[in-house]
Amino acid sequence: MSLSYSDAAKPAHWLLDIEIAGAMYRYASSAVTVTDDSGAQYEYEEGLSNPSIGLVQDGAAEMSVGITLASEEDWALIEARGYNLERARGVLRRWWEGTTLERARVYLRGLSTGVEYGAAGEGLTFTLTRAPTLESRDILDPQMLVDATTWPVRLSPVYTRQEQAEGSSYQLVIGAPGHDPAHGTPRAAVPALLVEARSATASSGLLLSFGQMNAIGVRIYNITAELEGDGVPILTADLLGRPCTYSQVGSTALLNVITDEFWYGLAADATYGGGVRHPRKPGEMLRGAGDVLAWGLTEFTSIAVDRGQMAAHSDWLNAFSVDTYLNTPTDAWSWLTGAVLPWVPVVVRESEHGMYFLPVRWDYTSTDVTAWLSVERGDIGRDGTVKRLSQPIYNEITVQYRPKREGKKWHSTHTLTAKEGTLSVSNEVTDDARISGSNLAQLSQAEYGIRPKTISIPHTWSDDTAVLVARLLLQRYAWPKRTIQYTASQAFEALEPGMCVAISDAELHLADAVAYVVDTTPTSGGVTLDLILLDHPTHTTTVSA
Repeated sequence: MSLSYSDAAKPAHWLLDIEIAGAMYRYASSAVTVTDDSGAQYEYEEGLSNPSIGLVQDGAAEMSVGITLASEEDWALIEARGYNLERARGVLRRWWEGTTLERARVYLRGLSTGVEYGAAGEGLTFTLTRAPTLESRDILDPQMLVDATTWPVRLSPVYTRQEQAEGSSYQLVIGAPGHDPAHGTPRAAVPALLVEARSATASSGLLLSFGQMNAIGVRIYNITAELEGDGVPILTADLLGRPCTYSQVGSTALLNVITDEFWYGLAADATYGGGVRHPRKPGEMLRGAGDVLAWGLTEFTSIAVDRGQMAAHSDWLNAFSVDTYLNTPTDAWSWLTGAVLPWVPVVVRESEHGMYFLPVRWDYTSTDVTAWLSVERGDIGRDGTVKRLSQPIYNEITVQYRPKREGKKWHSTHTLTAKEGTLSVSNEVTDDARISGSNLAQLSQAEYGIRPKTISIPHTWSDDTAVLVARLLLQRYAWPKRTIQYTASQAFEALEPGMCVAISDAELHLADAVAYVVDTTPTSGGVTLDLILLDHPTHTTTVSA
C-alpha cells in the first residue's frame, strides 16, 4: 500500500528489528509503540542513532548501512553464551506515526557484519548488509554428477556410461535453447550426456536435464558423425532418486559409436516444447524473465521475496525470454546476476514483504506521470545544478543472440538504427530484414553522429527479446539525460523510486518536464529527491517562456 502525502507529513522514526539467538530486539530513534494491520503492538526501545542513508543511484543489490545502538543490553554475555552476533537478520524501516507497521518503508533487509561491542551498557555497532550471495545456494547440487552412484539406471541388458560423460555435472535447461523458426528444426544448443550407452543401439539413453522438462520432443545432434534426428523426452530418476529427463538416441543410425558427442535443441512450439516446467503454472515451461527471477529467489535462496510486487511486474518482465542451461554448480544469485540481470533493466527494491525487482522505465512519457511538482507552487526547491548523466551516446544498437555451440559466435543478430534495412555505419543499401528503423535513432544520429554499440546475449533465443532489448537500450543511450536534485517537505517521502513525475521550474525553463524518481533520501525535516529528466526529441517537451 502506497503512503499518502498526509501520512508522510507526520512525525517519522527509524525502526530496527534485529533477531539474535531466536529473540527479537527492537530499537527506534525514540521510544515508540507500533501497531500492525492485525492490531498487534510492538514496543521499540530508544537507542537507534539516525542512520546515514545515501542515494542508491542504481538500485544495487549490494547495500549496507552503519547501525549504532545505545543500549543497556549485555551483548558480551550473549556471545559468551555461544550466540554469534554476526549474521543476525535485521530490518531497517522508516515509519510514520499514525500508520501501521506494514506501511513503513523498508530501507534495508540484511545481515549484521563487522559487529563491535563492549561491556554491558556500552552499546553495539555493526553494518547491516544486504548481500544476496550470503543467502544463496547452488541451483545444481555439487553431487549431481554422472558416475557409478547415479548411472546407468538400466542394468539389463548391460548399459555403461560414456567415458566422456564420466564426472560431468547434470545440466538444467530453462526456456527453449535451440529455438530458431527460420531454421525449421531446433538448433544444437544443449550438450546431452550419454549416460546409458550400448554400441550402435538406438535405446542408448541421453541425459537431457535435471528435473522434469516441458518438452514433448527434442532435436538430437550427433556432432561427431554429423547426424541428426528427433527424440522423445522421458521422465525418469537416477540411482539416487533425483528426477531427470532423458531421451533414447532414437535410431541406430544416429548412434555411430559410443564415443560420439551429442547435443540437442528445443523450440517454443507444439512440436518440441521447452525446458523445465514452471513450478506454479501447470503445463508451461519456465521461460519469462520475471518467472525465472522469482523461481531463482524463492527456490534457491533464503531471501525474503515480495511475491505480490514480483507478480505486479511479471507481465513487463516476462516479455524477456530466458533460453539457456546450467551445467556447473552455481549459487542462484550469482547465476541470476550473470545470466539474466545484465540485459533486463531492473533495480532491486525492498518492501515489508521482501525483495523485488522494479523495472527501470526509460520510456516514460507525460501519460505516465503520477505526481506534478512545482518550484513556483512551493512543492520543491532546487538543490544544486543540473548535471548530465554520466553515460555514453549510442544510437545504433546491435544485439547478438542464439549462441553457437562454441559460445563465441552467433546464429542471429538484430540491429536498431536510423533506417530500416540499412546500417548507418556502412551506409550500404542492403534491405536487410535483420535491421529495423527508429525515429529516435535517426534524430540522435543527426545530432551526435553515428554511435554504434553491440551487445551479446548468450541466454536468449527469442527474436522478440532481442528487439525489445535493442529498443530499451536505444531509449536509454540515444539521447543524453539530465540529473537534478530537489529538496521538499517530509510529505514528499510518499514518492517512491521508479515513479514518473512532472517537474515545473521556471528558472530552468521546465514546465511539466517528465522525470524518473531515482531515489528519495530523508533529511532533517524533509527529503531530497534525486531525479533524471527524460527529455529526448520524441517526447512532447514543454518549456516555460
